[in-house]
Amino acid sequence: ETCVYNGKKLNKGIAKESATETPKLPVDFTGTAVCYDLRSKRRTEEIDIKDGKKHGLERRFNRDTGKISEEINYVNGERHGLMKRYDHRNDGLQQEMRYEKGQIQGVQKSFYSENGQIERIQWRSKVRSGKETTEIYFNKDGSLSMLSCGAQVISTQDSSWCGRNGVRSKVVLYSDSGKDKSWPREIRHYKNSVLDGEVIKLNIEGQMIRKESYEKGEQLSSESFSNGKRVHIEKYQQGGRSGEEVAYFEGTEKIKVAVQWKDSKKLKQLEFYQNGKPKETQLFDGETVTITRYREDGCKQLKGVFIESGSAWWPYMVSHGVVKYFSEEGHLSEEAVYSYGKLNGPRKLYNSKQELFREELYKSGSMLSAKDYDRLGEIIRETEYFPDGSVKDDAELSPGL
Repeated sequence: ETCVYNGKKLNKGIAKESATETPKLPVDFTGTAVCYDLRSKRRTEEIDIKDGKKHGLERRFNRDTGKISEEINYVNGERHGLMKRYDHRNDGLQQEMRYEKGQIQGVQKSFYSENGQIERIQWRSKVRSGKETTEIYFNKDGSLSMLSCGAQVISTQDSSWCGRNGVRSKVVLYSDSGKDKSWPREIRHYKNSVLDGEVIKLNIEGQMIRKESYEKGEQLSSESFSNGKRVHIEKYQQGGRSGEEVAYFEGTEKIKVAVQWKDSKKLKQLEFYQNGKPKETQLFDGETVTITRYREDGCKQLKGVFIESGSAWWPYMVSHGVVKYFSEEGHLSEEAVYSYGKLNGPRKLYNSKQELFREELYKSGSMLSAKDYDRLGEIIRETEYFPDGSVKDDAELSPGL
C-alpha cells in the first residue's frame, strides 16, 4: 500500500500511525491523503486532514472490490459524530456508530444489509453499566425480537414498550426470520422500565411452554408446561428461590419432585414414584443432608448422612456420616460410618434375622480389622489387616454354632 498527498508519497508500511495523526505529514498540511493498493491499483483510503490531523471524513475501501467499507467522521484528530460500515457484498449499510470525542456515545444501529431493515438499536455510554443499556432487536421481517429496557430512552417505541410513563405495557416478541415465517414466541409486560406482570413463552404452535410472574422487576414465580399441562413450578422472593418448587410427571397432576426453599437454599426435597409412593427424601442441615431412599413398594432401602462433592458444574452426593442399608423386607442389613465417601469407622453387617454376624473397622477406606460372630453373639474369629488389604493376623477363637 502507498499513500500520496499533494503529489508526494507516503509509505504507510514504514510510517507509524497514531490514533489521532496520519503518518509523517507536515503539521501545517491541510487537504486529502489518498492511499492505494499497489497490486490492484485500487483506492484503500481517503483521509481529510487539517493542520496535520484527521479532520472531516476518512473513507475506507475494500481492497478486492474497491467498494466503500467505512466512513468515519473526525474532529481535530478524534472520532466524533457518525461512523458507517457497509457490506461489500451488496453495498448495503451494516452499522451506524456514534462517537463523542473519541469514545462511543449515544444511539448505535445495526442493519440487515440485504433489505435495509434495522436489526438492532442500542444505547452506549462512556461508563458501561447494565442499568444504562437499552437494546432493541428486530428480525428481518421488521418484527420486534428482543427488548432490554435500560435507563436511557432511544426511541418513541421503546418508551412505550418499557412502560416509562408508569402504565403497564404489553410487548410481543417474535422469532427470528428463517425459512419459515416468524411467529410470536414471547409476551411480556413492563412498567417503569422493569418487568411487571406475566411473561409468557410460546412454542411455534402457539402453546404456552413457560409462564413467569414479576412485580416491579422482581421475579415471583416460574411455571413450565408441556402439551398444555403444568410440569414444573417454583417461587421466588427478593430475587432468590423461596417457598415451594414442584415438578410433575408429564401429562399428569402427580408430583414427581417437591422442594422447599428459603433464601435460595434447599431445606427439604421429596421425590416420588409415579404410583405416589415416596422415592427419596432429603433433609438439609448446613453442609450435610440426611437422605432416605425407598423401593417402589414403599420399603426403606437406605438412610444416611451425605455431603455434596464434585464441582459446581458436576456436583454429586457422597456418604459423610452414618449410613444404614436395608433388605428388600425392610430389615437393617448394614450400618457403616463414612467420611467424604470413604469408610471411616465401624461397619456392621446383619443377617435376615437382624443379628450381627460381622463387624469391621476402617480408616480412610482401608479395613484395619474384622470380627465374626456366631448366632449367640459370640466372637468366633478376629482378623487384622495391613493397609493394602492383606491379612496381618488371623485368630479363630471358636468353631462357632
